[in-house]
Amino acid sequence: MQVDISSLEPRIALMVAGKDAKEDVYSSIIEEVVSCEITRSQAKEATLCCLYGMSAKNLRERLPDGIDAY
Repeated sequence: MQVDISSLEPRIALMVAGKDAKEDVYSSIIEEVVSCEITRSQAKEATLCCLYGMSAKNLRERLPDGIDAY
């Protein structure tokens, strides 16, 4: 038997941070965590990169200018 929970890692991270994840977890992250102008795709990439240990320096190179990777 196998169970696949959509976006499990970001949902757990939001829960630990005391934030509520809506149906679309990456839209929730844009609204409630980063509060800046990035696309859902960029939010997804940044979230997964952070969860799996990418440095802020490397993440900054993947995000639009003016977005604080920290």
